[in-house]
This record gives sequence, C-alpha cells and structure tokens, in this order.
Amino acid sequence: MISVSYYLATILTSVESLFSPASRQIRSLRKTSTSANTLSWTLPNVSDIYVQKSELKKQRAKGRGLMFFVGLFSVFVNILMLTGSLFMLQVYDRVLSSGSVETLLALFMLVGALYAIMGILDYIRGRVAARIGASFQAGLDSRVFGAQINRASKRGGIARP
Repeated sequence: MISVSYYLATILTSVESLFSPASRQIRSLRKTSTSANTLSWTLPNVSDIYVQKSELKKQRAKGRGLMFFVGLFSVFVNILMLTGSLFMLQVYDRVLSSGSVETLLALFMLVGALYAIMGILDYIRGRVAARIGASFQAGLDSRVFGAQINRASKRGGIARP
C-alpha cells in the first residue's frame, strides 16, 4: 500500500516541474534510444515552457487584488498584536501608580475590544486567503492532473518523482 506522503511528494514534484522553466529544462534532458547501441539527448520544447509560465501568471493575476487586502489586514493584525504589551505598560504606568480601578476597567474594556477586532480581522484574512488558494488550485487542477496522468503513462504505471 502506497502512503499518502508518497502521493503528496509526487504531486509536488509534478507541480514544480510544470512551472519552473529552468529546472524543467535541466531535468528534461531525456535519454532516448534510437538504436540498440546509440543514445541521443532531446531538449524540451521551449514554447511549452512559456505557455506554462503564462498559465501560472494568469492564475496569480486573478488573486492579485485580493492579496492586497490580505496584506492590508495583516498590517492591522500585526499592529493589534501590540495590544497586550501596551496594556501592561499602561497598567504599570497609570493604574499601579494611582490605584485607580476605573482606569484599569477602562483599559481592560479597550483591550478586550481591540482583541475582538483583531480576531475578526484575522478570521477575514484567513477566509480571503483560503478563497484565493482555492481559486488558484481550481484553475490549475486540470493542468496538473493531466500532466501527472501523462507522466504516468510515459513511464508505464505510477509516476514517481
């Protein structure tokens, strides 16, 4: 029985070989037997490499606008990560020196609201990023699957990396 990690490694290798033109050129020097005693080397078709690269660029361009918003949400989430540190600084500076329970309560409510906002932004960021990833995968699934089947048929069975 072949493990799941073997299949994942096979798929990752296929994706890498599809969309990395330099490594594809180096790896795709294939030995072809022209007769029993001679071997010749064949280079891949260069136009195939550019077609594959343009497909990848097209899929990346689809999610570029949403990636801007993911980056923007990340900036705000990272700024809000400082909330706990700033809360502790304010407690030591204002609350302990004055002994004011009202100040502590106000700071605590403010920090709670900021943490809630951070959680909401982080959730939205994760959902948008997941959607971008799903769209990217859906756009390339048929191409990668077809390449994997083609590779397996050329090798006469299971495609191994």
